[in-house]
Amino acid sequence: MEKSISISERLSARTQVIQMLEKSKVLHSQMEEIIELIWTRLCEGNGVYTCGNGGSAAEAQHLAAELSGRFYKGRRALKADFLSDNTAALTAIANDYGYNQVFSRMLEALGKQGDVLWSFSTSGSSVNILMALEYAISMDYTQLVLVLRNPIL
Repeated sequence: MEKSISISERLSARTQVIQMLEKSKVLHSQMEEIIELIWTRLCEGNGVYTCGNGGSAAEAQHLAAELSGRFYKGRRALKADFLSDNTAALTAIANDYGYNQVFSRMLEALGKQGDVLWSFSTSGSSVNILMALEYAISMDYTQLVLVLRNPIL
């Protein structure tokens, strides 16, 4: 059995990551560009679609909820949708076409040119996420991928 990492070691590692992120001017600049791009697309009437598997699905769902909900201050609702919310569609597509196509088929049904696809992934290699990104590229969506790798856990 592997030696477990102590709570203190986990907190220290997370603190180091946060400090590194706070100091990264490149990351700040990239984040500002992404925020501006998403805001521009939303102001043009486009939507944000999110997707992920497992814990990444929970992160994707939370983001879509915050965009259409309040998130820090009262404002108009923003068009955002989590692609796994419709369990009937999710299971029908998985049954008829295979799980690899669930997100790309949902994008085909719901999305349009100019929308944003924001994918969350732990591995960065889930076939259903990659197929959704391929579809988004073919339809000239803006594609964002947040790979959530956490060696600390």
